[in-house]
Amino acid sequence: MERHVLILEKEERSITLRLAVSDDRGATHYTMMAILSGHMPYCSGYSVPEFEIEKKFYNYAIPAELGYHTPTDIQTDNCQKCDLLESKLCSYSGSPLQADPVHHALFKEGISAAWSKIEELHNNYFYPGPSTNRVFS
Repeated sequence: MERHVLILEKEERSITLRLAVSDDRGATHYTMMAILSGHMPYCSGYSVPEFEIEKKFYNYAIPAELGYHTPTDIQTDNCQKCDLLESKLCSYSGSPLQADPVHHALFKEGISAAWSKIEELHNNYFYPGPSTNRVFS
C-alpha cells in the first residue's frame, strides 16, 4: 500500500493537506484544513515533513473530508482522472463527517496512528469481510 502526503492548497494564512493510501483496488484520503499562526517558514515550499504534521498544526486544524476513490472504466458525472490512482478514471465517495476518527488519531496519538486509521478505513471499505459494513454504498 502506498502512502501519499499532498499539500492541495497553500495560501498566506491557511493550508489544505491530504494524507492518502492507495493500492490496486482504490485509494482512501483524509483532508484537513489548517489556519496558520504567524510566520511558519516550513510552509514556504510545498512539502511538510511527515513527523512535523501533528506538532505544527495542533489547535489550528479542522477535519475536512474522508474520501474513497474507486477505479472505473465508466464515464459518469462523478468520475474524473485521479491523481491517487495514476490518472485513471475514478468514482469518488466522501464525507466530512467521516474524517473525525483520523483527525483525532492524528492529533491525540500522532502521525503513525493517523496512518493506521486511514489504512484500517481503506481496508474496511475496499476489502469488507463478513462482519464489516461499508461506510458508503
